[in-house]
Amino acid sequence: MNFFVGNIESITDPLKNGRVKCRVLGDHTSDTEILPTDDLPWATPLNDIHSHSSAGKGQTPLGLRVGSWVVGFYLDAKKQRPMILGSLAGNPGENDVNRLAVNDPNLEHTSLTERKAARTLEVAQPDRQSRKVKVFGQTVGEVGSENNDPWSEPNAAYSAIYPDNHVYESTSGHIMEFDDTVDETDPDKPIPKERIHLRHRIGTSTEMLPDGDKIDITKKDAYTIIEGSHYCNIKDNETITINGSLKVLINTDKGSNDYTIQIDDGGNCNIQVDNGQINLVTGGSGNDINIVSSGDINMSAQQDLNVKVLGDLSEDVEGKQTTQVTGNIDIDGSRIDLN
Repeated sequence: MNFFVGNIESITDPLKNGRVKCRVLGDHTSDTEILPTDDLPWATPLNDIHSHSSAGKGQTPLGLRVGSWVVGFYLDAKKQRPMILGSLAGNPGENDVNRLAVNDPNLEHTSLTERKAARTLEVAQPDRQSRKVKVFGQTVGEVGSENNDPWSEPNAAYSAIYPDNHVYESTSGHIMEFDDTVDETDPDKPIPKERIHLRHRIGTSTEMLPDGDKIDITKKDAYTIIEGSHYCNIKDNETITINGSLKVLINTDKGSNDYTIQIDDGGNCNIQVDNGQINLVTGGSGNDINIVSSGDINMSAQQDLNVKVLGDLSEDVEGKQTTQVTGNIDIDGSRIDLN
């Protein structure tokens, strides 16, 4: 069996079967005028046992690139049927181990530099001022204040130690990292640094951190399509900050699907509009707005309170009714009954 070392000169297989053109040291002259790349025999890469290698299943045999150094052997005595066994790590004199696996501070990977520069900082959280409802000078209700500090994206958790970070980077720059790093500088107190990181070359990424945190970054729009139901259980708190609008459309199948919000014992529902309106609208006849309170209903208007009723106005007061007006009271009706 004749083994060889060679350099890949073409990966454009017209049959799209993963074949490559390889110039073999000692067998092929380096003079491309005497032996052009097109005249080199097609070489077939040998897949590992994890690939089905049939009907397009398994791993696609397209890892080699022009300039890759390979080891192989010939299937025939005339050396016209080369088979590629594997690639050599790097060109002569060049380290081909990915910078994310090496973690040399003097040769930081571009993706890590970009992540640090694009880190999201100081995202605002809800900040609510206290409001009181007073009647006859007495406070009858109050909306409490809430002050929350901004939050920031966590710092990059990358802290790989060679050779524990297993990295795959595609030709265009898509990256997968499976980092098994554990800092054992102090053998008695090992520090886990394990991560999983998947990154598109433009920056959209998912990263799972050593402490169990997860960071999802989408550089443009995000779409989620769920054919069935969606269940989400958040066992602590959720904070959402939206720079634009929030729109929710429910009951698109015109059934009897409700929008239900329930807050358990001890919690409040606070809605604050800093400079705008709160609008409640029901469409069609007979679509009511119902407000039921087991305690008081307190309202405070800094300006006017206007009510327009096209039908009847009914009040049923089981206690006493007190009205205090600093101006006039005008009552205009076709008939006024006082009992």
